[in-house]
Amino acid sequence: MLIYFLHSCVPSYIPNTVNTPLFNGKRQLTANIGTGISGYDPQVAFSVTDHLGVMINSSFANRTSDSTDNFHKHAFIEGGVGYFISPEKMLVLEAYGGFGAGKVESYYENGLWTGKADANLRRFFFQPAVGFTSKVFDASFSPRLVFVDVDVIDRDVSSIYHTGFRPYIEPTFTFKVGYKYVKFFMQFGCSVSFDSKDKYVYDSQPFLFSLGLQCTLGKKYF
Repeated sequence: MLIYFLHSCVPSYIPNTVNTPLFNGKRQLTANIGTGISGYDPQVAFSVTDHLGVMINSSFANRTSDSTDNFHKHAFIEGGVGYFISPEKMLVLEAYGGFGAGKVESYYENGLWTGKADANLRRFFFQPAVGFTSKVFDASFSPRLVFVDVDVIDRDVSSIYHTGFRPYIEPTFTFKVGYKYVKFFMQFGCSVSFDSKDKYVYDSQPFLFSLGLQCTLGKKYF
């Protein structure tokens, strides 16, 4: 049984891990690798100046079943730019926005019903965040807002249904524990659509959960 299908039916939109670097100065680099509901999510962010940051986020999965024809594949990549400030020593306020694109292919059959997803998608995102950061522990909250445009592909009849951009709110909590340059992180949240007009056209993954590792390098390395 695929772990993925325990969480939803056959979603065409799978929200990726929210990247919250929590920079407090220039020339800082964070590199994350997480795994969870969304698959594997490599992420990189860099603070260009004392207040300007850039990031590249990706997500991919290739899950198959040894005993059935069930499978899930997706690949997604996005880039963003943002602004951050640290008004207090351990407090960080940040906001990033950007654009990404990806593809999803899934098939699931359990004897009672059959579901499949075949779609291309594009997404704009805006993610404000407030965070606390220290040498040992980080915590942040980000109510990410995204606008997802899905092309639902039906290869049986050679047709594509274009949904237009559909808004979601994705509040997430992130916790990081370690020391200075290496921290383990956990993130959880949900993804809720503001618009129900296409809810019967494609499904979306309603939860976010990931575990991973973050490595940070300071300005002395650049």
